[in-house]
Amino acid sequence: MKKKYAILFVALALLCALALLSACQKEPGNPSESNTDVPGNGAGTSVATETDSREEGSDTVPEETVPETVPETETETETETETEIETETETEPETEYDITQPEVMCEMNQSYYNVKDYGAVGDGLTDDTNSIKKCLLDAYYHSGVAYFPAGQYLVYKTITLPKDDSKVMKVIGDKGAVLIGDDTMEGPILKVNMKYNFSMYNMEMEHRGQGSCIDALYLWARWCRFRADSENASGTVVFHGSNCRVIECSFDVENPQVYCLSYIKTRDEISINDHIVDNVFRGAAMGILVGDGDYPEDGRCEGLKINGNYFYNTGAEQIRVAEILHVNIAHNVLRNGEGIGIALTQAGHGADGVYINDNDIVMADSGLACIATVEGGDNYISSVNINNNRLVGGQYGVYDQVVITRAFIRENRISGQSVAGYFIGRTGVRNMYGLFDNVIDEPEGILSIQITSRTRLISMARNVVGPTNEYLIQQEEMFLAGCTTEKGENLTRLDPSEQAEE
Repeated sequence: MKKKYAILFVALALLCALALLSACQKEPGNPSESNTDVPGNGAGTSVATETDSREEGSDTVPEETVPETVPETETETETETETEIETETETEPETEYDITQPEVMCEMNQSYYNVKDYGAVGDGLTDDTNSIKKCLLDAYYHSGVAYFPAGQYLVYKTITLPKDDSKVMKVIGDKGAVLIGDDTMEGPILKVNMKYNFSMYNMEMEHRGQGSCIDALYLWARWCRFRADSENASGTVVFHGSNCRVIECSFDVENPQVYCLSYIKTRDEISINDHIVDNVFRGAAMGILVGDGDYPEDGRCEGLKINGNYFYNTGAEQIRVAEILHVNIAHNVLRNGEGIGIALTQAGHGADGVYINDNDIVMADSGLACIATVEGGDNYISSVNINNNRLVGGQYGVYDQVVITRAFIRENRISGQSVAGYFIGRTGVRNMYGLFDNVIDEPEGILSIQITSRTRLISMARNVVGPTNEYLIQQEEMFLAGCTTEKGENLTRLDPSEQAEE
């Protein structure tokens, strides 16, 4: 009997313990009801807690708001992102974009060489050539940093950095630091023969004589300003090598016969994979020169990206592509050019593999064209893609007098020209040529498409022209014989009602 009572006593004790445990789980302050607020709590724990609450018959049922809230947030985010992209594409800069020069500091473990410690005065009157030369060479030989405090440093002779692939050097300017080439000087202010690892930050350079601000085999320049007056007949900045970068720099050059920035090959050196990004070009000069054809027996430049730049310069050309294999010209803003926005021509090997995408080009009324081919050499300009650009003003949107070999022209918006939206010239040429999905909306009396070539293989499809535009195609029967359509007519009108009346 005693054994039987003992078993009953243990059973009653266990039942009391279970009841006490159940009551504790129902208390409002129990942490198990707020597991979803604990950082790192897993989804499985939350589900288990919610299920337990319901099984216990709790009056408070957790609201299932998380699954509904997350999709709404994602949808709103996607909508806002799409709106921002559209706004950025359509908005034009109201004022000339400029470069902000931040304060630049280097790593603490690098050696600093201050030009003023070498005797440079920086008053814009004293000849600081020797002091600056000693400072730069010390920084060069010790793979250090040459530092220019605020001031105007005048030099009379070119300072040259020798070729040594083992060196690493930086030139850093304080705000207001300007390196000036005297008006009697001939040749570049700085000649860099380093093949790698030369960088320049926050420096201003102004050449008042004859020569470039900098002529470099290798160059990484950021937040720099380069200036030259109307008498200087040399390219302002010239670079030749591989993996170079010119980023967020300003160019103010006044000679209409020179280029602000030139990427050209030098003898016995490889020139590949370079970037010209987010710069500003102003003044009466031309903008960027790509290739000059001086060493055709030694190859050509390969691989260049010209992206995100602002061109306000008014020279004859804002970008000229003469000799390169593969160049990408994208997301640039070109304004007020008085000649050609983007010129394609041949020097040496010529241009091959040109991608002109997503640019916003508005020419002055006197300008020839937003994009044009220019006679030169054997007129070899090949594999050109012109896609999704806005081309406004000038005499022509696209003026192809040379006739590109393998051209693909798609989804461009062309308007506001004084002669024709799109012009294709020359005769007796049979190249692959495609015009697809372009919108050409010209004023009344202006040609949408003008084609004077004969015996050509041209494909046209889904192009849209303005309600009052005409198009002129010489030898139309021959043209139409080589003209194919894809999923639609060659030309449709912007105004369906007027198209129906015709």
